[in-house]
Amino acid sequence: MDQGSRPLAETLPYRRTWSLRTWLALATCVAVLPLLAVLVGGSLGRYHADHARAGQHTLEFARGMAGTVGRELRSLTAGLQVLAQSRALRDGEADARRARVDDYLGTVAPGSAVAVTDHSGRQVLNTVQPAGEKLPVRRGNPEHVARVFETGQAAVSDVYAAALDGRPLISIDVPVLRGGEVAYVLGLAPTLSLFADIIAEQRLPEGYVASIVDRAGVHIAREPSGDRFMGQPVNARLRAALAAAPEGVIEATSLEGVPLLVAFSRTEPSGWTVAIGVPLAVLNAPVDRALWSALGAVLAALAAGLLLARAVSRKVLWPMRALTRLAAGDTGTSGVRLGLREADAVASALRLAALDREAASAERERLVAQLAQERARLAAVVDAAPVGLVFAEGPSGRIVGGNRQTEAIMRHPVWSSPDVQSYRRWASSHPDGRDVRPEEYPLGRALLGEERPELEVLYHRGDGTRAWVRLIAAPTRDAAGAITGGVVAILDIDRERRAAEALAASQAQLRGILDSMDEALVTVD
Repeated sequence: MDQGSRPLAETLPYRRTWSLRTWLALATCVAVLPLLAVLVGGSLGRYHADHARAGQHTLEFARGMAGTVGRELRSLTAGLQVLAQSRALRDGEADARRARVDDYLGTVAPGSAVAVTDHSGRQVLNTVQPAGEKLPVRRGNPEHVARVFETGQAAVSDVYAAALDGRPLISIDVPVLRGGEVAYVLGLAPTLSLFADIIAEQRLPEGYVASIVDRAGVHIAREPSGDRFMGQPVNARLRAALAAAPEGVIEATSLEGVPLLVAFSRTEPSGWTVAIGVPLAVLNAPVDRALWSALGAVLAALAAGLLLARAVSRKVLWPMRALTRLAAGDTGTSGVRLGLREADAVASALRLAALDREAASAERERLVAQLAQERARLAAVVDAAPVGLVFAEGPSGRIVGGNRQTEAIMRHPVWSSPDVQSYRRWASSHPDGRDVRPEEYPLGRALLGEERPELEVLYHRGDGTRAWVRLIAAPTRDAAGAITGGVVAILDIDRERRAAEALAASQAQLRGILDSMDEALVTVD
């Protein structure tokens, strides 16, 4: 059969079927969604650009604030170095030394504390203690003091806990030289509010977070909640960033759990760092507003498009439903104008097709009746056949039927075996007594292409008796020569086979008698 004569359903590929309304809605989405993609892409581009600008601006801010902290530390260090060069501090008695230090604190660092420590770590002066009291060994940060003695250089400490009350402190320590050697270490513990004031002077916007931290990432000052977090470390992500680079911009979470864009910058030589965090919600607010506006516009356009698609689909669906009824044989729509030129053309074609279909239906009914008659004749012939017949389909070998003579010979119903291996149910034996294997039966061999296989077997019948049968099979083929099934003829040869066996036994007995007579004659002679 050529391509032009094949049914339409066989020539068209399978496609998922959607309604017209769905297709129109999909077309609307395809038209509108690229606009959404453009708007979202523009908003995301703006988001990244705003983040980059905000990060750079905040980093500049952090650099400026770090410079302020550095200048403050250098100023305090310079004043302390001037104090360390005074004779009263280097060579004076305790009262003179205390008076000079008190004068320095009153004019340069009010609210701060000063300690003077010798090589053994014993304090020779501490403004926290009343004058004249015995002073203990300095315990707050002995390693830092030892480093000043060793290097002879001024140094700024990290945060440490005060020996008396455990509050967080930092110290600026300078050497006191006598004869070119470090005789004492002069240490200033400035009030940490000094650094909190530096943050407050920046007048940060609401929600911003600013921190001054030491080399270990521990808070020296912070805004907001400075008292709460003073002496506590920053979060792990920021601490890792501080250890990796002297400055940078990262996204991190504040100790209160607020997502931030954080810029940080280190000041030398103290190694302290200033970090300023801008809430991401503040940065994202303009982008979020733009995204919501774009989404609202797109959704409005999409809703309008879907409403239009619904209206158009209603205009088209009525003619389509009328065509469906006409195709199903409803004559009520015959001759009705459907309102669409294309639908009217299809309706005309359907009417002509209906006439052809009626003629074809009558012809099909005639052929079906004829086929039924032929099948009835064939069934009568098969049932009247003097031999048993069993039919199987290929390539599985499933037995699909047999005639009455088969049941008479086998003395059991025709078993519907599903495949060749299940033929073992049809039990039989070879002349030498071996069981017949399923694949040895001629029907299975015919399904494999053997043209006329035969086999004589002793069949185990359904009533418990055994009978000799001859099996002769042949394959059935289609017009192209492919095997579509097979048929086996079953001949009852039990009488002739047993007669032949009896004759052979009689002949053998006669030969035995004759042989015995010959022996007797020889003996008489």
